[in-house]
Amino acid sequence: MNKIAQNIIKLASSMIASPPGEKPVRVFLDRLSEELEGSRVVWVSLKGLKRVRAVSGGLKPSQDNEFAYGVKEIRKAFAGRSGPVVIRGRDLDEKKTPRAAGLLRTLEPRPLLWAPLAQRGAKPGHALLIVLNTDPSSALEAFSLAAPLLAPCVKTPLARTAFKNKKAAAAVAAAFVLLTLIPVRSRISAPARVAPLNPHYVFAPFDGIIRKLHVRPGQPVQKGDALFSYDIRALEKKRDEAARALSSAKAELARLEGAAYVSGAELSKIPAQKIEIRSRRAELDFIIRTLALSTARSGADGAVILDDPDALIGAFVETGRLVLRVADPLKTKVRIMIPAGDSGLVRKGDPAAVRLDHNPFRAIGATVERIGFDVALSDENIPSITAEALWEKPPEGVAPGQRGTARIKGPRTFLGLRLFRKPIARIRAFLGV
Repeated sequence: MNKIAQNIIKLASSMIASPPGEKPVRVFLDRLSEELEGSRVVWVSLKGLKRVRAVSGGLKPSQDNEFAYGVKEIRKAFAGRSGPVVIRGRDLDEKKTPRAAGLLRTLEPRPLLWAPLAQRGAKPGHALLIVLNTDPSSALEAFSLAAPLLAPCVKTPLARTAFKNKKAAAAVAAAFVLLTLIPVRSRISAPARVAPLNPHYVFAPFDGIIRKLHVRPGQPVQKGDALFSYDIRALEKKRDEAARALSSAKAELARLEGAAYVSGAELSKIPAQKIEIRSRRAELDFIIRTLALSTARSGADGAVILDDPDALIGAFVETGRLVLRVADPLKTKVRIMIPAGDSGLVRKGDPAAVRLDHNPFRAIGATVERIGFDVALSDENIPSITAEALWEKPPEGVAPGQRGTARIKGPRTFLGLRLFRKPIARIRAFLGV
């Protein structure tokens, strides 16, 4: 047997008892390089994306350089061979393997030796790519004799590593699956705002322009206190005109009644004139009643709740428009804007922890009491439904209008569903399924 082949087999035999890992393979490559007069030896995997597994001389294998790309083309071109072959530039088609051809031009005049590692009749899974510094014919003869015996010896530590890695991967996968099956309570975070409990709503009694606002936000008021007043100049003008029209209609009726004694034509006009008087009186009464409503008054004791008082002064309001609210500032509730995608996870009676922006470290307990159905955009422009929650205990320092975040504890579910529910929903929406 070729002396080089004997030395190669002796080196490989020492690897059978080696511990798992690629370190024994790198040691083998370094010794093989010495045996081949300093030739560079590369361990190549014929499967997977990691082409260059190890390189002699302590070099760190890379998958993203010109050498690795050249190895990729050589692997593709010679992966079907079962025996070693010496590769020179003329053996490659530069159009199909441009990077491999460029690699050989760089290495000239040294050729490459491709040595698949497989037992006879078996399909190779690894190969050695050697940049020869020695006689190519001697190296070719040596690997033709040694390769079938070399394959099981060199693959032993790698097989142990692969088995160990697969076992570890299986254990991690099993642990992950078990982790996703842990029962937990679903949690929904949503923007929240403190709202008054059972407020008294003040609506615009008629169409008109608000001239004066008698209160400010948060101001305590009692039932009957003035809240705002209309600009009534136009109404007063209409009242005066209606009063004059009524007086004229009455005077005309008196004239007709006097003339009716001598003229039958005047007598026939009296019923129509009486109807005209009733119409004018009704118009005047309506204007007077409207003027009586020109100053809106509170219908309950409490504090004024109003977002922007300056925007109301001089503003035109239509009949029935909500102008402000009056409520007890100590009696409040929480209004929560739940994203529509999470609405199915919220039930009446679910507990919630509310953290207001003015004190985010304080969690205030509440319980969901009502869940709406209409979808509207939240302040963040997210389609949401409105839910209301009542405090477990009346909190101190909480006033209507304060904002924060509510975290609702929903029904029990699996941890995996809780973690991946939204990503799965986004994928479904993207795919349209």
